[in-house]
Amino acid sequence: MKTIRELRKEKGMTQEELGNRIGKPKQYISSLENGKRCIESIATVTSCKMAEILGTTVEELVNPPEDINDSEFEWEDGKLVVDNISYDTGLNRVIIENDGLYYAIKGKLSQEIPLNQQLIQVRRHCEFKDLGNMINNCVPRQGFNIEVGREITPSEMQSIREEYNILDDDISDEFIEIKGDVFGDKYKKTYTCVQIKVAESIASELESKLNDKGIEAKNIAVGRVNIRVFLFYIIFCSIILIYMFFSCII
Repeated sequence: MKTIRELRKEKGMTQEELGNRIGKPKQYISSLENGKRCIESIATVTSCKMAEILGTTVEELVNPPEDINDSEFEWEDGKLVVDNISYDTGLNRVIIENDGLYYAIKGKLSQEIPLNQQLIQVRRHCEFKDLGNMINNCVPRQGFNIEVGREITPSEMQSIREEYNILDDDISDEFIEIKGDVFGDKYKKTYTCVQIKVAESIASELESKLNDKGIEAKNIAVGRVNIRVFLFYIIFCSIILIYMFFSCII
């Protein structure tokens, strides 16, 4: 299976020469060869003319005639492992890369169905972008990097309590928060949180301020912010308060 660049060079043509013969500028050919423009999205008249000039067929130019071998693909927990994943606006499809080849996904992938019925091999692709999420039952080969911020320290918690006038009744008991479970058990991370009740107008501000310090915090509802704390945080704070109380008496 040869690329447009390989076919052009076999004919001894420059990008400018090929562009002139199909009535397009050099930049148009360059964008097709480097993947910024998808061959599948160009007009039929243009693709027919290009195929004739390059000594191939439109079918081979647009859809390389190769069977898709399921054994060349890897599945993980019912999800197809891919090297890259992106969305092609020209094809209006999700495009995946596997071992240097590119495929358009017809629909939601299933391990129970032969991939020949689910994928269409394409010659090129748009520029890959990190979509950040599992799409169409795909998982990137490098896995997902689920980042969790650090715990807030007692002194930092005391500072925000004073700044935002947060009372004891505004702070929930500890609970376990889960992050990344949408990507499967392999990637999920758990940590201890408390939920703080604040005015709706400052919830987002508080979240941003804590995130800027590397603290895991999330404004999960109106006037509610989940903040990561270390285990037994509430007990520790209670002990500190009791100690401070008796220190003042003494």
